[in-house]
Amino acid sequence: MDKWIHTLSNGLRVANFSSPHPFRFTDGTIIPPVDADLAIKLMLDVDETSHPQRSSKFKTVSLEWTLSERCADEIDYWFTFFAMKKVDVVLVPLPVMTALKSIWNQKDILKSPFRVIRVADRITKSIHIDKFCI
Repeated sequence: MDKWIHTLSNGLRVANFSSPHPFRFTDGTIIPPVDADLAIKLMLDVDETSHPQRSSKFKTVSLEWTLSERCADEIDYWFTFFAMKKVDVVLVPLPVMTALKSIWNQKDILKSPFRVIRVADRITKSIHIDKFCI
């Protein structure tokens, strides 16, 4: 599993939960994407609700995400590595964090390794090495 955990220049050990895109950090570290098959397997369950429209040219929907069984298993898997002190941060997509917030309280999230990236530079798309979101 060590091949999936990368150490940033500040010593932080970081893993990519499910992004099919690489993460580029301000220190030059690049965490590679997960393969497309895993990214698809870790998709969330989504409930889409349509809303009344003011125009017939587009539709407005709201989304509510919940963890799929496979995604919940992966959360447990990474939480185990965190408990074993093998990883510090596991980068999850914002919808995964949203789903976690619906089932965990903020205190539990703060005690977990799961975080969302915080972009440092919108032009280069580099990510902070020392600031993450919940």
